[in-house]
Amino acid sequence: MKKAIRSKYSRPVGLVIILGTLLSLGFSFPHNVVPWLLGDTSYANMGQEEWVDGLYRGFQYMLTLIVVYGFLTVIPSNPLKVSEIGERTLYVYLFHGFIIKSLEITVLDKNLFNISGQYHLLIILSFVICLILGSYVTKKYTRPLVELKI
Repeated sequence: MKKAIRSKYSRPVGLVIILGTLLSLGFSFPHNVVPWLLGDTSYANMGQEEWVDGLYRGFQYMLTLIVVYGFLTVIPSNPLKVSEIGERTLYVYLFHGFIIKSLEITVLDKNLFNISGQYHLLIILSFVICLILGSYVTKKYTRPLVELKI
């Protein structure tokens, strides 16, 4: 697997996969696709009861594996400044819900609906949340809550 990810042409192929995915989803993201992406809803509850729908789910899984391959090819082997934030992903994972729920409560429903269609803005907001929650300051002040001494 490591040879496939670190081969000579893997990084350009991975970049094409990632950029192609971002562009295609940015311009033609289907509506009501969340149950399909999460994979936690039965076909009957999604209004799909044909045998072909299982093939669609299998195709989705195959595309997911291709995108994962593209993602793994662009991850650097050498430590970078961003790697420090990556070491603190537990803090991002644990605390991002508080920020999202606070925004959901404070922003009016009609504004929330308008914002939800702005995928570029959502990507930027996600990046900012990750930078804030992955910072050293967040770890410093929340470490007693997250890493309990037993």
